[in-house]
Amino acid sequence: MGMFTKDDAPHAPLTPLARDRIVATLEASKWSYFIDSEGDVGGFWDYNVFYFFQFGQSKEIFQVRGLWRQRPPAVELPRLMGLVNEWNARHRWPKGMAYEASGMVQVRGELSVDYEHGVTDAQLSQHVRCAISTTMDMFSHLETYYAFTPVEPPAQPDAQ
Repeated sequence: MGMFTKDDAPHAPLTPLARDRIVATLEASKWSYFIDSEGDVGGFWDYNVFYFFQFGQSKEIFQVRGLWRQRPPAVELPRLMGLVNEWNARHRWPKGMAYEASGMVQVRGELSVDYEHGVTDAQLSQHVRCAISTTMDMFSHLETYYAFTPVEPPAQPDAQ
């Protein structure tokens, strides 16, 4: 069955997005995760940290945000902005951005979806996998231009 074809098969019910469903999605994939002191769910993939946020009046907007492990000096901001903008022009997702923070360049990728009417477990799992894999693709693309030594991730806050 294609994504846009109709069929007579019953469909899984749409249920509200909730943090416990995000955690269950990570656990079903046997991925390690943590819940920080602010209650945000996060995890590490190849030393890059990813967070799984909920926004909106009913916490219906789901955003997966990945932060690149590298922190080039601020002088590299124009070049990285150009590379990230090139990525954005050629790819539908994730939305990439580069910005200065504390004298260093930070790059992040984000994929957000509004689940106002609910989401199936399969859709949630696909969203998480797609966001992580495409954000990792963007980070790998950047690393073809920057030969950095991998850095160790920070300690996992409030690891679960």
